[in-house]
Formats: sequence, C-alpha cells, structure tokens
Amino acid sequence: MDSVTPDVTPEPDRSADDEATVWSIAPVRGALENNALADILSLLEAAGAADGTRALSDQSLVLLRSGEERRVETFLAYAHAPARISARPGTHAPGSLESLADEARLAGLAVVTDADGATLELVVHPHYRQQGLGRALVDAAVSTLGHDGLVDASSLGAWAHGNTAAAVQLAASAGFVPVRRLVKMIRPSSTPLPARRELPTGMKIRAFDPARDVDAWVRLNARVFADHPEQGSITADDVRARMREPWFDAEDFLLVVDDAEAILAYNWLKRTQDEAEIYALGVASEARGLGLGAVLTSAGIERLQSEGPRDVALYTEGDNIPALALYADYGFEQVMVDVMYAPADAGDGQPVT
Repeated sequence: MDSVTPDVTPEPDRSADDEATVWSIAPVRGALENNALADILSLLEAAGAADGTRALSDQSLVLLRSGEERRVETFLAYAHAPARISARPGTHAPGSLESLADEARLAGLAVVTDADGATLELVVHPHYRQQGLGRALVDAAVSTLGHDGLVDASSLGAWAHGNTAAAVQLAASAGFVPVRRLVKMIRPSSTPLPARRELPTGMKIRAFDPARDVDAWVRLNARVFADHPEQGSITADDVRARMREPWFDAEDFLLVVDDAEAILAYNWLKRTQDEAEIYALGVASEARGLGLGAVLTSAGIERLQSEGPRDVALYTEGDNIPALALYADYGFEQVMVDVMYAPADAGDGQPVT
C-alpha cells in the first residue's frame, strides 16, 4: 500500500503549475520501456529516502525488469498530463506511454504481480502526496484487473511496507483489512559475532554453483516454503534474474550439502551498499532438528561482517514464533513491520497488530 507518512513529512513548496495537477494513470502489462524503468527507479529512490523503507519487494523489481506479461501489471501515474491516454503501450505517437513520460513527471505507481496469488504494491512520490493519488491508483488497479478478468479482486493482497499511518488510512478507506505481518529484524554491528557451530558428520558448507544448483535449489525452496506465497513460488527464471542483479554473488549463497551433494539447507545472503541481509534461509524437512539453521545463521553473520562490522537484516513472518525466538537469541531486534492487507469482504481478514 501507499508508504507515506503525512504526519511527519513536511508539505513541499509547489509552483503555480502544481495547482493544476491532473493525473493520467496508464496500465502496462508486461515489459516497460527503458525510460519508464528509469523513472520508476528514480521515484523509488526518492520514496525510500523519505520513508526509510523499501517501496517495492525484490520480486516486484525482478518482474518489472523481466517484463513477463502473465506475471506483472504496472500502473503508472503521471502528473501534469493533458488528458487520459490509452492503457496499453504501443507506438510512440503523441499520447503514447513514451510521449507521456516526456511530457509529464512520474508521480506514483502501483505494481500487481501474480505469483501464486495477486499482490499489489504502491508508492507515491513525496512531492505528490496528500492529494488522493494513492487511492486513485488502488481504484485503477482493482477496476482494471477486475474488468480484464486477470484476477478476482477479492483475492488481491496489498503490501504496506513499514505500515505507515497513511498506509493504514488508505487501506481502511479502500475497504482493506490487515491479514499478515512480515517482521524486519536487525542485528546491530556492535553485537559480538556468534560462536561457530559444527556441522554433523558427512555434511559441509559450500557456495552455490549457478551451473548445477539452480533447479535443485528451486525444488527444495518450494518444499521449504510451501506455505509462503512469495518465497515458495520462486522459479528457476526468477533465480537467474536475481543472478543478474548487481548485488548477486554466488559466494554469498551458502549451501549445506551431504556426501552425495544433495542440498539440505541454505542461507542466501544479500549485500548492497546500504544493507547486509540474510535474504532467504531454509532447511529441508528431513534435515530439521540437526541444527543446520543455527550453523548457517552463524556462518552467514560471519560472512556478512567479514569486511568489517555491519548491521545484519532479515525478514520473517510475524506468526513464526520459533524463528522470531531463534533470531532474538542471535541478537536480532524487531525494527519494522510490513503488513499485508486484503479486501474486508474476502472473508479471511483478521486484525493484526
């Protein structure tokens, strides 16, 4: 949902042109033009700086770049547009998506991805907040998806990253209720490194091999996260798309394998300039109870801090009590909550705090 905070974000100065702001919302299914992608990345940077949290998930960013028509639909809201334009990109004649981007500024966007259920994420540029654009994007997404028969609107889930006050207000106004919590935890850099733990006999830790491990890892990940809508639906193409991301390093993808090289557990690490993260950690059901999660957690923290002390981040489900307790034992502290909302008439929405 719309990650904005009207109570703490100062209202920017606006020129006379802003007084006549009108929106043109253009739905685009599949691939985006390069100029639109550049505008989106610029908007996400501005929103992230204002909100202190990500506006879109990694999965949404991967799908935006890959442009799979079956799996992503983007709603681009441009400010100062002279008139509403055609929903679909085609030629670059006047009124097309490309000419619209040239004539106006990207003020916000909504992204709907379809990976084992449709999910909506939304962000508005800080300059254009408090003007009703968030609600306009929600309405446009729900209306278009329902009209095109792409998804049952009652099954749509919407993420509010950081669950700001404005996101809560927007969700309520659109008839959405909270149904799921994703907790962000941070292990401060000042926390001493955990003691190393030993693997059981016949097992070892090695780095992910892109040439041979993709399919085996996807199968294991699907089993480990069978009840997790986003993580459990990752495909081999999704993995390869992440391998093209600038942050990917196969040496930061730790696997526990047995003597037959079968993957029993993994800890996928992500390092960027801004953050060090335990990106995905899982253990095969047949290997649970052997302490592999603890071994990989320790090894991951040590690797992420190998070039100097850094805070280490991770995300885990708010109702996964054992995981929350394990990470707390390793010095992780809860710092933020992402909340998923769903239409109240879907029948399964339950308040979460």
